[in-house]
Amino acid sequence: MNLINTKGFVLKEQTYRENDKIIWVLCENIGKISILAKNAKKSNNSFFSITQPFSLVQFNLKKGRNFYYISDGSLIKNIDFLNFGDQIFHLTYFFELLDIAFSDGYEIDKRFFRFLLNIFLLFEVKEVNKDFIMRIFELRLLKENGYHLEFERCYFCSNKIKGKESYFYFNLQNVVCISCGNLKEFRVENRIINIMRFLCTVNIMNIPKIKISDEDINSIFNLNKVFLEQNLVRMPNSIKFLGGYKKDE
Repeated sequence: MNLINTKGFVLKEQTYRENDKIIWVLCENIGKISILAKNAKKSNNSFFSITQPFSLVQFNLKKGRNFYYISDGSLIKNIDFLNFGDQIFHLTYFFELLDIAFSDGYEIDKRFFRFLLNIFLLFEVKEVNKDFIMRIFELRLLKENGYHLEFERCYFCSNKIKGKESYFYFNLQNVVCISCGNLKEFRVENRIINIMRFLCTVNIMNIPKIKISDEDINSIFNLNKVFLEQNLVRMPNSIKFLGGYKKDE
């Protein structure tokens, strides 16, 4: 049987029988898969360390009828939370969104996987605002999931959006010009639209150099939540810990 060599993010785990577990992994070249890891619940088992959620792992896999199986593997990276305790909430959100957004068997674009690698590595950079990189992640995730935000032309009249206006409107997915105001959904400042347009294309390696106010980051978060709710089967539970919803909602 041919072995499949791939790297992947371990998204979540589920106990199977007494000592086995099933893990869901988003892989570089075969997409999202489920792996049955024999005896991986035992701490002295060689599969224990490479089947922990929130890890990046290099796997050698065998494909079975219902599951993939691990031949061997090695841990590439997991996050040390001892000195970065608060980022557990952002990391949980990152992995939960990936799990919800992609169904089993979905093959992601290779460039998007490289983007995820870079986002993952930025979690350990203290100087980087984790809320900021999550806003970029949300926008890129929406695009990879087939939800392309249109910033250049009005959805209704197709006129080019002019930068001289102080605000525009969004109609769930598209910018709506002021002239089509009777068809508007919600108002968005032009500054926020320009920032979002920039974030959809920015080189992820330049993120540490970019400064955006907390107020603008929060405005983009409020917009992204609307888009995510429209496109995901459910919202991540972890969004509550990032200020995604008020306690009484």
